[in-house]
Amino acid sequence: MIPRVLVLTPYYYPVIGGVESNAERFARFLLATGVPVQVLTKRLFPNLRDDDERHGVPIHRIGPLGERSALGKWRMLPAVYRWLVAHRTEYDVVAVVDYRGVGLAAVAARGRTGRRVLMQGQTTGAL
Repeated sequence: MIPRVLVLTPYYYPVIGGVESNAERFARFLLATGVPVQVLTKRLFPNLRDDDERHGVPIHRIGPLGERSALGKWRMLPAVYRWLVAHRTEYDVVAVVDYRGVGLAAVAARGRTGRRVLMQGQTTGAL
């Protein structure tokens, strides 16, 4: 059985930075190799749909509306936790790209969902 992967990243398209580029390349790679994949990210702008698609990868935007900021990735934790629990039948593995903030919500939700969580650090230096 091929696991269904949920790529969890604080920010995603249309924000394009290092973390976002890595998350998009990872999601597109999984899709190209036949792995069912979807992306869960923060709601940034009111003109972006909550449920969207880019390059064939489904995108779900959740959490409080607001532009990219250091605080924004922490403010979305409750929404991430609730979404992961409510949608636990839709994925098998959570792959967290840039574990700061959202990684905590994924680990906390694991206690209720039983889903595996993989973390990829995107930050140099000590946290």
